[in-house]
Amino acid sequence: MTALYSASVPVVEHYLFQSSALIRKAGPNGVLGQRLAPDMFSAAEQFATAAGFALRATYPLADRDVSNFPDLGLTGEGLLARNRFAQDHLALLAPEDFEGAETRQIT
Repeated sequence: MTALYSASVPVVEHYLFQSSALIRKAGPNGVLGQRLAPDMFSAAEQFATAAGFALRATYPLADRDVSNFPDLGLTGEGLLARNRFAQDHLALLAPEDFEGAETRQIT
């Protein structure tokens, strides 16, 4: 297993799993719309950004184009579907996809 695969894919898979658990705990009580500070993204926007980052951080290392997320909304169900989309795409990556990733220039 290449070092960059080990340092990226399992890590973001873990955080997507944890993120999904937090989204389920938030439930329909409006917590996902809350912000810690007035100028911050809402919790829902933070979770959506994190799911996108999971693919934007790993796919270029595997020399693959990042898949576009479908518009799933920022509800609890939409965020869980976004996490599933990211998890499904991470599952398509294999350690051998990361061979030579140390030398790739990523912009």
